[in-house]
Amino acid sequence: MDFRHNCVEDIYQKVNPMNEGLFLEMDEQQQRLHILDGQHRHRAIRELQESYRKVLGGIPVILIRAVELTKCADCGQVLSEKIPALQKLIAAMALARIADPLKLSGNDIRFLRKAMNWTAREFSSALGVSVETVSRWENGKDPIGLANEKLLRLMVGTAMQESAPAIDFDAQQVMNMKIESVRSAEEMRSMCFERVKFKRPSHPKEEQWDSTEEPPRKGGLTKAYQTASAAPKSERRCSQ
Repeated sequence: MDFRHNCVEDIYQKVNPMNEGLFLEMDEQQQRLHILDGQHRHRAIRELQESYRKVLGGIPVILIRAVELTKCADCGQVLSEKIPALQKLIAAMALARIADPLKLSGNDIRFLRKAMNWTAREFSSALGVSVETVSRWENGKDPIGLANEKLLRLMVGTAMQESAPAIDFDAQQVMNMKIESVRSAEEMRSMCFERVKFKRPSHPKEEQWDSTEEPPRKGGLTKAYQTASAAPKSERRCSQ
């Protein structure tokens, strides 16, 4: 018996869906997972990425052994991506960025504001500046002042630490931080994250996002969780 569904939770993530018109079919006799795309039947495999580069909220990030892609075993088309605990990842990104003394850019400020779910008006009110000032900061027309930058870092850290407990936040360290200026794009540091088991007081161990060092680049992908048998190379084409 086949079943069809418009959205399968463990296959389709609401983060940048790549093919909204796809749906899924299960062949119980063959135990194969098929993704139907118009007239094409894709045989899906799930691949865990060793190192996955993504832009979230305008900020480039590297995710280590965490992102699962669903691809066609025959044509190689990427059908979906699955990023676990996306909101907690955004919180981890925010905490990691405010702990870095590199001066906040316009993109950074916009990212932090959106991570806090603030409108430009709410943001301007929290910092005691005008909406126009916020716009100039975010568009890179004016740099954010030192006092406002430290206040922003403190507000983000206080609000986000519960959502990303594996990332250290030290308010005193932020207050004493010496902000470093950016002189070239080459000085921008990539943020890199992995999933770790983390134990909080009075909580069981749970998976959380933590910052890590970027591994050396290697060719290819790592582990593949296959839900379809591999076809010979001479036969690798999607069925109609």
